[in-house]
Amino acid sequence: MTIETYLTDLGTYLQTAGIGTVNTDIHFHGLASNATNDITLTPFPGFEYNKIVSGEVNPYSPNLSIIVRNTSSAAALSKATAIYKLLRDVSNRTIGSTHFLMIQAQGSPGFVSKTQNYFIFSINFSLLIQ
Repeated sequence: MTIETYLTDLGTYLQTAGIGTVNTDIHFHGLASNATNDITLTPFPGFEYNKIVSGEVNPYSPNLSIIVRNTSSAAALSKATAIYKLLRDVSNRTIGSTHFLMIQAQGSPGFVSKTQNYFIFSINFSLLIQ
């Protein structure tokens, strides 16, 4: 599969790279309320790719926001930077069961806020999945 599994595949990829552990400090669709230091992968709408006339399946083009929360600003930025470096310029690579034509960072990690003693950073990506 592709569009159905890409979040899980990316979460497992981050885990394999030593970024964190899926269902412990890597979650999907929002930060976990019971995890102090947490990472979440949340999709948001992209654009509909141009139609391919040859009959091939059109690629999917979602966007992805990865949020890093930590009690330490330095630790949150370090983790966000590690994710950024890992995913910032992926092309024509299969990760898990998903073939990514492209993963491209929309910018470097950015500070979002400090709330209740947590520092939150965000990295946003554009994806092209075949």
